[in-house]
Amino acid sequence: MSNVKDKLQVLKKWDKRINGTSLSGYLVGTLDEVVAVFGPPLDGDNIDGYKTDAEWMILVDGNDPVTIYNYKNGKNYNKEDGLDISEMDEWHIGSKTVAAVWKLQRYLDEVGSPMGIRVSN
Repeated sequence: MSNVKDKLQVLKKWDKRINGTSLSGYLVGTLDEVVAVFGPPLDGDNIDGYKTDAEWMILVDGNDPVTIYNYKNGKNYNKEDGLDISEMDEWHIGSKTVAAVWKLQRYLDEVGSPMGIRVSN
């Protein structure tokens, strides 16, 4: 039986396998909860720096790309009126399939994370 950690790879820089992902759901959790599971967000050279302030790029089960990111609610987009990432508690999930989102939820359940996912309509 494989280790639960083997089911998920957090990428440390932008990767072309992420191309083609789009909004598939929402991750409900604080920045601290997200960091506890996925580590720190990518650095500024690996995100758009305009519509997003924090982003994680992940491969679930070795080949299903998933992104977790804020979108148009932070300081990069809204300047002083935007949220600091420490105030955010809902994140966009981008993927190529809804199945990848459910795989992510199963992973969160297996590691005992309090975060939850809701799929977009």
